[in-house]
Amino acid sequence: MTTIGLGVWEQGLLWGVMVLGVFLTFRVLDFPDLTVDGSFTLGAAVAASIILEGHNPWVGTFLAMVSGILAGSVIGWLNTRLRISPLLSGILVMIALYSINLRRYTKRRLYRRPYACRKV
Repeated sequence: MTTIGLGVWEQGLLWGVMVLGVFLTFRVLDFPDLTVDGSFTLGAAVAASIILEGHNPWVGTFLAMVSGILAGSVIGWLNTRLRISPLLSGILVMIALYSINLRRYTKRRLYRRPYACRKV
């Protein structure tokens, strides 16, 4: 029972961060930015793949943050330069990020052990 409760708290904290991102962009900025949903999974996938390659977790976390910044920049570019409505540009970027995540990270085995953790 304790394990289930701990898992519930962990997922609640993780999804709470995403909900705060959606809330801030929608209520405070009046911009329905749905990129948060796609960039959340993109950042997790980037960080996981970098860490599983045996690199420093701080590098993986930094690269995950950079990937989220790039995803946000794409939605800003679509909205300001191409004059696409905020809701449509958010949906386009969210679907594009899901497609990128599925194509890139389903071919690769993320469950393999990194070189640094293998037994000799």
